[in-house]
Amino acid sequence: MDARLTTELWVQALVRRAGGLGAFATVVRRGDRDAGAVILHHVQPGGGEAALARITAPGGGGQWDRVRATPEHSREAIAGYLARQVEFDPDLWIVELVAEDITPFIDGMNPAR
Repeated sequence: MDARLTTELWVQALVRRAGGLGAFATVVRRGDRDAGAVILHHVQPGGGEAALARITAPGGGGQWDRVRATPEHSREAIAGYLARQVEFDPDLWIVELVAEDITPFIDGMNPAR
């Protein structure tokens, strides 16, 4: 997140941007409003899901890393991953984004793992 923005404000802006671009985003889990980490659960309407985590890049900027992906709708695999992350980090935010293309919603992403 930008150092000047709280996580809550950043997530609200993401949800609003999704609506403005014809996508759908919803907050599935609220974490720490000031500094919680965020995982995007990207659902493609045609099939496939991915979980992307915001990581801190060298120099203080942030970028997204695809941490879990499935070629077909596999809600169970993604749900299991998200549940484990919440156990590890109770301040975590989870945002589900239903969009064909995720690139308008992220500012940098590492290659898929």
